[in-house]
Amino acid sequence: MAYDAKAREFAFGFYAQGLSKEKALREIRKVYPGFSGATWDDWERRFDWKQRRAKSDAKLADFNDQCRDTARALMLELNEIRQQLYNQIQGGKFDNQTVYAFTSVTKQISDLARQHLAGQDPARVAMETLRAAFEKFLAGLREIDGLAKPLESRAGDVGQLVEKIGVEFGAEALR
Repeated sequence: MAYDAKAREFAFGFYAQGLSKEKALREIRKVYPGFSGATWDDWERRFDWKQRRAKSDAKLADFNDQCRDTARALMLELNEIRQQLYNQIQGGKFDNQTVYAFTSVTKQISDLARQHLAGQDPARVAMETLRAAFEKFLAGLREIDGLAKPLESRAGDVGQLVEKIGVEFGAEALR
């Protein structure tokens, strides 16, 4: 079956998210019922999805680094302002606006800290690491002579096993 660029980009979206081939195929087939694993493999090679994803991941990492750097700089500036306001209040040289400004800056610092810590959720990091390890392991298995076809024919079982292990170890990460 012939697919257009829209279908290819749709499929690449799942690849870019790091979904396993098996899981991605289940989702893609909801929109493109006849979509095959062979088409996935062909597009992955022909359109160099690995390289494209690496570039996309690098850009995302750069963006995240810039966001962290900006948040850090903003936090330092806000903390300096907070300290100046606190010193005014402690020194007895303040009015309602000073107290309001101090409260507002303190809340902004708290919100920034909460957002930064949410991005470092250990369970999320553990699950991302586990997902990447499974993806690498399955890709390695597919490269072993004679294993690609059996894995493809049992993709559903493999996907369920991976999902089960992910849930189990994800629960472990929360403890």
